[in-house]
Amino acid sequence: MVAIGKEYFTELAIINGIDGRSILAPSSSCPAPGLVGSRAQIPLRWIVGRGAAVRERPTDGFFADKVIADQVGASASIASTTPAPATRDWRPRFVRPIRPCDNAHIDQTYRWGSTMGGNFQPHQGIEFNNADGTPVLAIGDGEVVWAGPAERGALTVAIRHDDPLFLPGGEQRFVFSVYYHNSGLDVAVGDRVRKRQQIARVGNTGRATNDHLHLEVHAAPVDSVALIVNPEVRFPPHATNPELWIEPLPGTGIIAGQVFDSAGKPVPQARIYGISKPLPRETPFAFAETYGPRNLPSPMYGEHFAISDVPAGVHRLRVKIDGQWVEREAIVVAGQMTWVRF
Repeated sequence: MVAIGKEYFTELAIINGIDGRSILAPSSSCPAPGLVGSRAQIPLRWIVGRGAAVRERPTDGFFADKVIADQVGASASIASTTPAPATRDWRPRFVRPIRPCDNAHIDQTYRWGSTMGGNFQPHQGIEFNNADGTPVLAIGDGEVVWAGPAERGALTVAIRHDDPLFLPGGEQRFVFSVYYHNSGLDVAVGDRVRKRQQIARVGNTGRATNDHLHLEVHAAPVDSVALIVNPEVRFPPHATNPELWIEPLPGTGIIAGQVFDSAGKPVPQARIYGISKPLPRETPFAFAETYGPRNLPSPMYGEHFAISDVPAGVHRLRVKIDGQWVEREAIVVAGQMTWVRF
């Protein structure tokens, strides 16, 4: 399996005319590791097309969006094109775990839920390909609840974040982030950490095919580390798509949504074409894919797919439902979530 992963990555780099090793080299322009300076918050605004969005605001913690929409359903006849229902008031909760001066791009070939062409298990996180020793940063403030070996000896850090997630009905979820495959750890259990603080260094310990950071974000109904990091559990029950949680790259937003068949049932592992993402070139983007049975929707949105770092502009999405192509036009605004329902 290691050989398959390395060969796949190398071939993609060659196809795109670059040396895959060059993008993994640490950047000499990066500042010294530690707590990186704060970054301006992305402004919030409403941009509503078909459908309406309302936001419930508890007094504490992070707010989950609640959408009430007369959204456009999928047509099972001839392919149709309609505007995206709404660009939602979405606030990314966390910063990225890799500095912008390193390779902060998310690997496109092994995204959340991907099997990399059937070669790997359904992915429970996202990857950042960087050289051994690249600083790994905490994506938010919190307490270290795991620091040490996890699955197959992967050096791992887990953080329970300070602000819980409040769902529209009042239910609370505990939010954790987990960082796998490190070559070294810079924190211990019980340590308090701040966002952008260095907590580890990129490596390839455990079940890994190359030097990279594997990031997971979990939203659990109880405060239990055993539900988050368990070397015996391959598919954690409360893992969510990290792309819904971390800030997008400058000039980009996120496309998320749902795909239903003519009977109103979710369509698993449907391929959604038409999202244009030129970067990163070494792991080219081909299509989005709805979640399979091993990857559950987040409790915030109930989405069937979510893709971040999508360049602002118009994207014409196509997916095959009940043997027919269905189209939607999605207008992406930087720093916002565009919600699409097929």
